[in-house]
Amino acid sequence: MSNLPVIPRTRADRIRHAVCFEVLALFIIIPLSSVITGEPSEQMGVLTIFFAVSAVFWNWGYNVLFDKALLSRGYSLADRSPSLRTLQAIGFEVGFMVFTLPFTMWWLEMNFLQALVTDMGFSFFYVIYGYIYNWCYDKIFPYKRVLPDSGKV
Repeated sequence: MSNLPVIPRTRADRIRHAVCFEVLALFIIIPLSSVITGEPSEQMGVLTIFFAVSAVFWNWGYNVLFDKALLSRGYSLADRSPSLRTLQAIGFEVGFMVFTLPFTMWWLEMNFLQALVTDMGFSFFYVIYGYIYNWCYDKIFPYKRVLPDSGKV
């Protein structure tokens, strides 16, 4: 069964994936980051909500491009190895950090090094969280497979 072709995720599924990812993360990261940094929850809340809204768009676009790259190299969309999932999560965070670092510096009035350490803390959380979330999402909402010679799912 695992060798059957899969149907790529729909736009609606990608939107559900990205929005649920960010909403659940906010419930975890706002209080956690406030405790770790000593910044007020309101300050960290604005920062993380900015990140979340931005990340929804980055998440959708990045994962569409990641899937296209997998397909172009002959990989299965449904059977991702742990190392491939790790690469996906790290690639997402590195790309996103390029965008978030200047905002972190400005919003928290930090120098480059302080903001880099802060963003790396966020990235560490999100790499672990992203790995677990994407694995769970694929289990809860598995890719549909096409039955041979029928075109049916």
